[in-house]
Amino acid sequence: MAAMDTSNHVTFRALFDQRAVAGRLARNPKSSHLCFGFGVRGKSPVGGFMIRTFLTLAFLAALTSASAEPLTLASKYTAVGTNPDGSKYTGTATVQILSDTTFAIQWSISGSTYKGFGMRRNDVLSATYTIDGEPGLVIYKVDGNGLDGIWAVRGENGNGTEHLTPSK
Repeated sequence: MAAMDTSNHVTFRALFDQRAVAGRLARNPKSSHLCFGFGVRGKSPVGGFMIRTFLTLAFLAALTSASAEPLTLASKYTAVGTNPDGSKYTGTATVQILSDTTFAIQWSISGSTYKGFGMRRNDVLSATYTIDGEPGLVIYKVDGNGLDGIWAVRGENGNGTEHLTPSK
């Protein structure tokens, strides 16, 4: 790899083999650092400062947006859904908040109880559960009237749908 002018490059210690990185990094010939190619050859050190400042602000913005608001869910819901075969069902779901991003959920449908564990990211919630020993997954999207979901069970063809409406 050709030597690069590293005066305006952001450098990072490399604990991995430079050959594993596909042409995005170059070895700094004066040290054991790898350089990201953000610098502009022949520009003043101010350009490097601006690039570092921009990258720092971008990192902080990403970090801030990645943190979730506290999870707010109703404790009881009415469940209305459709099985993969097209048959309809109704029941209830009880939710217990475990942390800012996780929850436990229990569905009571047609006399059977199913327990699950879930997490959320922004306005999407997902939960796992078991039916007859097989794992299932449901994914809900928050809408104005509750949670709209789609679910499936491992090894089963098709998927079901479900809407959870907060109970009053």
